Amino acid sequence: MVQKFFNKRDFLVEIAKLYYIDRLNQKQIAEKFKVSRSNISKLIKKCWQENIIDIRIDRQNSQTLLLESQLRKKFNLNITKVVPTENNYQKILSTVGREAAKYLESILRNDISIGISWGTSLYQMVDQVGEKNIPNSTVVEIHGGLASRNMLIDGTDLGRTLSRKLNSAFYSIQAPLIVQSEKARDILYKEPNILHSLLLAEKVDIAFLGIGTSKPEYSALRRGGYVNDKETKLLYESGAVGMVCGYYYDKNGDLLPVDVNNRIISLNLEKLKMIPITVGVAAGELKVDAILGALKGGYINSLFTDETAATKIIEKIK
Repeated sequence: MVQKFFNKRDFLVEIAKLYYIDRLNQKQIAEKFKVSRSNISKLIKKCWQENIIDIRIDRQNSQTLLLESQLRKKFNLNITKVVPTENNYQKILSTVGREAAKYLESILRNDISIGISWGTSLYQMVDQVGEKNIPNSTVVEIHGGLASRNMLIDGTDLGRTLSRKLNSAFYSIQAPLIVQSEKARDILYKEPNILHSLLLAEKVDIAFLGIGTSKPEYSALRRGGYVNDKETKLLYESGAVGMVCGYYYDKNGDLLPVDVNNRIISLNLEKLKMIPITVGVAAGELKVDAILGALKGGYINSLFTDETAATKIIEKIK
């Protein structure tokens, strides 16, 4: 009976399935394959060694479930996921990213088109997406490149990595996120390749968005050299709480009448709102005002975050 499997790994997968999913004991499996019980024990151990078995514990509790329900009702969200807060911020990002990756994998289908922004949370998501083969699918970068010092979190690199994992076509926006003037922006918008990618971005089925804070010491645009220290301070003092796709907005989600918002190479935020599912992936107390502003502005209609951020958001709207 063992001969029916194409290779040793297929056989190990079957052993793991029978033992952990079908709940057969080692004796029953041994009888099924006409081998000794000790051999089955060794094979189960081998499954662990080859990472065929992966145990995950769902740590959601009644509080995180309540927060999900409150967020969903208050902001009429499509999907919400709140994960328990860890002591280590990187662990929080990894957990939020993993949940976003699981959600993405659950909705994959032929012909799906996926928009991608940038950020550390999205890096964690893309990093934890498994390799698939999704026919006729596309991944589209929805704004220009950030030129981050850490290129792994830039939208171009994230989009390219995700498209490779899904065996998808990838369309990037071959321009910086922010240019020097409105005139330069208008010229670049007329470039055929950039225009084509932006038109594709308008039509994606789902977009995954990082949400940036406007606090000067944590500004990604300042680190990238797009705005200087003085501009960053002025933005913050003007009431900026967060940023989506390079656009700064206030606590009510309204775009600020600031110069930098007129120099963005990105999908227009009104067009962003027309995408069926826009998923914000962000966590931590630092991002509370930015997430809340994005929710109020309608820039996201789904949210993956952590318990601390969700709790603070609910407290602010009571």
